[in-house]
Amino acid sequence: LLGREMKVHDTQILGHIMSTAAFFASTSVIVMGALLGALINLDRSKLPPGATILDYTAPRNPLELKLVLIMAVAVYAFLSFTWCIRQANYAAVMVGAAPGPPLDSDIRNRLSIHMGDIITQVASAYDNGLRSYYFAIGAVLWIVHPSLFIAATGCIVLLLLRRQSTSRTASALRDLADARAPLHPDSK
Repeated sequence: LLGREMKVHDTQILGHIMSTAAFFASTSVIVMGALLGALINLDRSKLPPGATILDYTAPRNPLELKLVLIMAVAVYAFLSFTWCIRQANYAAVMVGAAPGPPLDSDIRNRLSIHMGDIITQVASAYDNGLRSYYFAIGAVLWIVHPSLFIAATGCIVLLLLRRQSTSRTASALRDLADARAPLHPDSK
């Protein structure tokens, strides 16, 4: 990026990341709205005439707790994806404002370190949002049966551990991080 004048491809990549994160963020909003509607209407039939949902103080339905857990996961996903979008916007500004070549090696190193850090944080926020979608599967299965919740959550943890630590992609990312380490002594 810092060694060439044309930065169109770099901004297209960031745009793709932002549009994908925006899709998942908007999906999270739809899920939150549906869950909120379900929570509000869950025990409405048991309210006395003229009472509001705020007046209801009887013990909560177990389904309500399960829906609240799914809602918490959806809110976390939304916050992760919107943070990803915000950081990707910062990265896009840095890409757009990046000076063209030739650059002093000190300035080039400092810019590449900071731009790499921001883009790494974009990926991290995006990954956190996606992970929450995985864990939402377990939370949804809790509605069916607690054993399914436990089994699904355990399987999801194992799946994510494998994908994030022993997959070829994880290995390639570690190799890239190791190659980048001499440029950025504080990265480890």
